[in-house]
Amino acid sequence: MKKYAVLLVVLLFIVPLSCCIGDEPRIIEISYGDIDPEYDVFEVYSPQVHDTFTVYVMMPKDYDSDHSYDVVYLLDGDWYFDDTYRIDGNGVSGIVCTLCERDVIEDVILVGVGYPVGNQRGRDFAQHPDLFYRFIKYELTDVLESRYLIDDMRSRTLIGHSSAGFFSFYVLFKGDHFFDAYVAVSTPFYDASRLLFSDELSFYNRFGDERLDLRLFMAVGGDEEDRFTSAHDDMVARLEAKDYDGMALEHRIYYGRNHTSVVFDAFLDGLAWTLAGVDDVVIIE
Repeated sequence: MKKYAVLLVVLLFIVPLSCCIGDEPRIIEISYGDIDPEYDVFEVYSPQVHDTFTVYVMMPKDYDSDHSYDVVYLLDGDWYFDDTYRIDGNGVSGIVCTLCERDVIEDVILVGVGYPVGNQRGRDFAQHPDLFYRFIKYELTDVLESRYLIDDMRSRTLIGHSSAGFFSFYVLFKGDHFFDAYVAVSTPFYDASRLLFSDELSFYNRFGDERLDLRLFMAVGGDEEDRFTSAHDDMVARLEAKDYDGMALEHRIYYGRNHTSVVFDAFLDGLAWTLAGVDDVVIIE
């Protein structure tokens, strides 16, 4: 694993967010580095999907079965759980470890989902998302509850990038409220004949008059293709125009970042915002 010795400065600004204005600004200085996350890796067969998935699980170091935890579900676990493939800093497991150990967020359970052989994200995120969602909601959750004695999850957060962001919004607009928070980065909203825009309208028709209890963090890189940046702007405009009651919405454009380089910063900020209300995380080397 790569080691980092940098400084994280978490800044809470008084500039209004899309959802609300936070408390008085505060600055938290924490070191980032010298963390080597420990986690389990195993395989789970899904009768729903008729395929086997690789599951990565990182539990809190001082896990207590009598305590309830937030659970973070990370899609594309093969790419993003650690720093083997797509991002540095020990991946999302390193991000979570750092934020937890430095008391920026409370201890969470991190669950990554990937594939033992070949990548089937096109099938699971776009072609047959309902089957994959059934695997997560019923089969994987049952395995986690029995294997780790998790019977009281405080909240669930779903994280996805690109096509996994598409799947995250698909799940959100299903409206069954299994997840409480979403971090969706570089979502291709124009794909599948703009299906997600139709799904959003159906979601509004069902829940527009109800008070929701969910947090949504959206992000895109400023140097990404127009099909990502324009689509991001269009969905933000649609959500803000609806003014959903109880939907905490934060949206960001990371200028100078492309489809790949945006992931680390957006995941870091997204986790800090959805789990702790932290407005910004700046890494100073």
